[in-house]
Amino acid sequence: MMTSKLRIIGIVLVGAVATIYGQNSPANRQWPAEVQKVSDDSPALSPDEALKTFYMPPGYHLELVASEPLIQDPIVMDWDPQGRLWVVEMPGFVPDLQVPEPFMDPIGKIVVLEDTNRDGKMDKRTVFADGLVLARSLKVLDAGVLVAEPPKETGDFRTPDLVELTALDPTIKLEVRYATTDNFLGTVFYSQARAFMQRPAAEALVRAHQKLKKLGYGLLIHDAYRPWYVTRMFWDATPDDKKVFVADPSREMYGLQIGQEAGLASGTIHPILARLEGLGWVESRWEDIDTRAEGRPARRYYRLTAAGVQSARLALARAYRPRRAASLRPATEST
Repeated sequence: MMTSKLRIIGIVLVGAVATIYGQNSPANRQWPAEVQKVSDDSPALSPDEALKTFYMPPGYHLELVASEPLIQDPIVMDWDPQGRLWVVEMPGFVPDLQVPEPFMDPIGKIVVLEDTNRDGKMDKRTVFADGLVLARSLKVLDAGVLVAEPPKETGDFRTPDLVELTALDPTIKLEVRYATTDNFLGTVFYSQARAFMQRPAAEALVRAHQKLKKLGYGLLIHDAYRPWYVTRMFWDATPDDKKVFVADPSREMYGLQIGQEAGLASGTIHPILARLEGLGWVESRWEDIDTRAEGRPARRYYRLTAAGVQSARLALARAYRPRRAASLRPATEST
């Protein structure tokens, strides 16, 4: 995980014969550059200090075109044909290292930077769009701009209160393989092997762990809270015939659809869904339509919750391996 955010953006690579502006990268440095020593603290640098850290091939240098306060918390940028710089600002990304995402306040922005006096530095800032939640990518098009943002959800949601499991009970063991390449996609998704959950769920898990400890067992946690973008990557990378094992980050279905796909007789699916919703495995919403215009009643759509995804995955694993021993391990043997 980054320990400091990028404070400089729009450093443009240009062919240079002489230094034109005051803020440039040093010239005539060894190339290729050797590995440089950096501080373990990873301090935030001023624009001038940051430029001094770059090593460029002979004949090239970097020029600073924009920095704070004109731009803040940038994560991605793109140029348009008029030479304007379009930037995604994400002040909500990991505001501190104690709690990871989600920081779901709609405070992200798309800003446009311009060089009005043509001196090579941006001097005008225009907010093109605001109220974004963790927008992550941007592409300027011929007649607009394409922005990728996690889907907005409506409803009565619990206020985010993520806590780290091992902070509540250090004896809980972790084996978070998504922080390594030892997982089904062979890719590192988390920068650290840590597990966070909403406080009520975390406290309930700790109580279960403490009761198991009295019997000589303990919990081994493989994953907990998962950011939406990781779920999205899992879904996109999984072959179609294996998607039953991963969560669809956006799909929701109404009762008749679920019954048809499950092969259940009409009238039998709703009691099952009601029980699953009571357990917290699924959540539902009524569609907002004009029933007269549509000529049908409103449908009730259901979607798996994070707890439901985890429970379904475990149930599927048990179904495919019915004779395998339980996954509880003696606390003394956990690693």
